[in-house]
Amino acid sequence: MDNWEEYAGIDQIAPILSDNLVATTGGHDDNGAAGSGKWYLSTQTDADAAAEVFVDDAGKVWHKVSVLKAGGKDYSVQLIGHYDAKKGYIYKVSFDAFAAGELVGKSVNCDSKEYATWGTYGIQDFVLQKKATSYFFTVQQTEDFDNCRIEFNIGGAGTGDVYISNVKVEIADPALMGESETGRNPLADGNLVYNSTFDQGNHKLGYWNAGYKTTVTVPRYTTKALAPDDVRVIDIASKNNYEAIRDGVKYYERRAIISAGTGVAPVLYQAGITMAADEYTVNFDLYSETATAVKVSLVDASGAEAVSKTVSYDPSEGLRNITVSLNAERDLGEGTLKFTFAKGTSVQLDNVTMYGKNQGPSIDEKPVGGEKEITWRGDNGGGGELPLDKDGDALKLSNIVSGGNWYSPQIGSSNFAVSAGVKYRFSYKYKTDLTKHKYIVQQNGGSWIPVTDVIEVTTDVTTADEDGFYSYVTEFVSNVTLSDCHLNFGFGDSGANGNYFLFKDVELSIVKAEVPAGEASDDEVDDSLFENDNETVPAEENNGNEGTTPVSGGSIAPAGGNTAPAGENTAPAAGGSDNTPAANTPAANPGNTPSGRQSRVTTERPGRDEQDNTEAEDDEAETETETENGDEVIEDENAPLADAPATEEKTEESEEPEQASRPEESITDEEVALAASVSEEKSAPYGALIAVIGVIAALCAGAYAFFRFRKKA
Repeated sequence: MDNWEEYAGIDQIAPILSDNLVATTGGHDDNGAAGSGKWYLSTQTDADAAAEVFVDDAGKVWHKVSVLKAGGKDYSVQLIGHYDAKKGYIYKVSFDAFAAGELVGKSVNCDSKEYATWGTYGIQDFVLQKKATSYFFTVQQTEDFDNCRIEFNIGGAGTGDVYISNVKVEIADPALMGESETGRNPLADGNLVYNSTFDQGNHKLGYWNAGYKTTVTVPRYTTKALAPDDVRVIDIASKNNYEAIRDGVKYYERRAIISAGTGVAPVLYQAGITMAADEYTVNFDLYSETATAVKVSLVDASGAEAVSKTVSYDPSEGLRNITVSLNAERDLGEGTLKFTFAKGTSVQLDNVTMYGKNQGPSIDEKPVGGEKEITWRGDNGGGGELPLDKDGDALKLSNIVSGGNWYSPQIGSSNFAVSAGVKYRFSYKYKTDLTKHKYIVQQNGGSWIPVTDVIEVTTDVTTADEDGFYSYVTEFVSNVTLSDCHLNFGFGDSGANGNYFLFKDVELSIVKAEVPAGEASDDEVDDSLFENDNETVPAEENNGNEGTTPVSGGSIAPAGGNTAPAGENTAPAAGGSDNTPAANTPAANPGNTPSGRQSRVTTERPGRDEQDNTEAEDDEAETETETENGDEVIEDENAPLADAPATEEKTEESEEPEQASRPEESITDEEVALAASVSEEKSAPYGALIAVIGVIAALCAGAYAFFRFRKKA
């Protein structure tokens, strides 16, 4: 909105005060909260919490939420406020927070959400610190919604206290869109692309942005299977209802469908990616029902393209996995990964990843093992310590007698951290006279949140190495983020009676994602396929203030502060993300320069301006007229498209008014070349035809004059 400055700095939500906290547990009544100016504690049935006002030594008021039972979801415990959200504005949500207890170091989130269909406008994860920390994120509002929620979702992470203060929701400069309080780091597996699978954020397009007149949708299902693992469902009702799907067969696989207006090259990009000088590998799945091509580019923070590669696509290939390598020879700053597709085509994109050869994940790659200082303790299962003896480079628990629980007795480690969604490899070596033992990876105290199930390991005496040690290796994915995790070996179900357990080389490390072995490509593709037609994007008309086509039905407001090159106005796709920090948007975004097409017409044909070919000039004018009348001769499959002698040089005598009034930029290279070649074929028959018409016209005029003269006489 152009009038954002009129509202800048005005807080749209009730402040955190000593008298506006409603600490009643249970669900939240949004309608009852309308206009109340209060903040509300909300708990689900699987959780328990309490809330109170806390005033620090400086007199600052905080709302303190004590999580007594975490529950299973982030929304199991919430602190909720309300504001009226207006379509077209960028909102800045800011707040201060800190924590105590086991919630320190845990990741929670704040979001902006409507409660009619539970659509999320924006979301920000943040890690709770011991000291008060300030945070902010931005929301692009795509619709009007009165009494919209601001939610602090602090369930599912553990027990402890969370303090919230200084919450503000302000209409902000559109240039802030996409910014947050934190830089952007690689994901846990090292992937630099957020929302690779198009399943996060509003309209499932969190972190992705659509280019000029580009439409992007992520349908819930399709009616055509593209890959063997597409989930097939028969929906009987859809055969006869408004969907009218033949046989009711649906395939549930989310892929982004990308298209653009006539003559426009569709563009999808993700900004705010920290790109050091490195070799990057980009992998993605591509599908189209027609022949197309894609240009994959890395763009620096100023909007300049640093490196790109092009790949052609044949529809007979079906769903194709493609890998391109892009070598950034310099630091690109907060860069952009940009996909440009051939104009006039519609494509499907999915599973986009980008890895830097020398850039690792943002988490601890080896929580246990190596140089990590992990200590071990023997325990009888009730808190009583049992001695562990040193045996070379191993530790030994002797005289084991099984108790009443699987963990009686046990060996436990000191604490380490794991992250949700990360795949880990767990391994150790052991020597024992037991037939079996168990282990678990779980939170150490608090809610005792499990990372793995209790796993039983059976001793296979045939697999011992020359030193008598057995090796155990497994992999698992953590569903939670914990900073106070530990590992326990348990012997309560081992049938032990004076046995021993010796162990060493315990390691827990992340499994780095392997870059998919897609077909590496760098094809020779005509650049004109990725350039917008001049008549579609006139340079003098598109000045960077025009919005994009709605994405998934949502109205997209331009990120006005971003300086886009003439010819492409880019705007963020609707919504934020569900799981990862918001990305910083660079000051400028790459564009398709309209004047580039005109430049190619006048410069790419050597000697063109020096030619003097009046015949070609007349035929070129004829082709222009045919094109204006709707004869799309440029699409004639049999017409040659190679350069042919042509000229733009015109004499005063031969220039016609119709030619002078036609904008020069509407003539494409292909039209000029085609005009020249077609003219040679048409000149002879058209010359004879014109001569015949001239004779007939002269005879008619003479006859008319003769009879008119006779009548007067």
